[in-house]
Amino acid sequence: ANGVWTIDEAERAIHAFAEYDLEYVEQPCATVEELGELRGRIAYMGIPVAADESVRKAADPLAVARAGAADLLVIKAQPLGGISRALAIVKDAGLPVVVSSALETSVGLAMGAHLASAIDPLDYDSGLATASLLAADVTASPLRARDGKLSMAEMQGGSFTISNGGVYGSLMSSPILNPPQSGILGMHKIQDRPMAINGQVVIRPMMYLALSYDHRIVDGKGAVTFLVRVKEALEDPRRLLMDL
Repeated sequence: ANGVWTIDEAERAIHAFAEYDLEYVEQPCATVEELGELRGRIAYMGIPVAADESVRKAADPLAVARAGAADLLVIKAQPLGGISRALAIVKDAGLPVVVSSALETSVGLAMGAHLASAIDPLDYDSGLATASLLAADVTASPLRARDGKLSMAEMQGGSFTISNGGVYGSLMSSPILNPPQSGILGMHKIQDRPMAINGQVVIRPMMYLALSYDHRIVDGKGAVTFLVRVKEALEDPRRLLMDL
């Protein structure tokens, strides 16, 4: 219900749908206090109350568990800061969980599947994708890759390329543009290197990024600003979640 019902509205709705063998009710009310009161009212019905927004949108995602206001939690990796953070919340909450995907893309599906596979036991079915995602994103028909290869036609018509030579051990390179593309970002191997930090030489994992771009259509300031944003996001992925 995404927290839109009052306690009385939620109670009436649950009574109306009880005959359909509800597995649980997901975030019927907005606040932790309302969830707790509703849970007490419907306890005799044996229908669990699940907290969703009270976890992923809360300053303290464990507050609902400490208050005893929910029987299970809906866990989404992306809003909670990634898989490791989500697993820590699951462990600290001590409640059964439902794993859901917050992003309707193949990336969101992959993160949700990874999170679900790391939780044992998982008593409830995971909600990782919609039918439209499976039809349009994951299982494009016909499949583009054949025998691990793409045709030249499949690689034409793009505007930007990401080249990940680091997986093959490349430490540094100058990516070459493939016209009519406007830019190419080269990612390289992460390797420990000596760095000067606060006047001290320390060892830190470091990766070189290289951006080549067509100066006829891309301004230098915009290109460098983009490269710095990529660097900052890699150094602190929380920036992506908070859109900083």
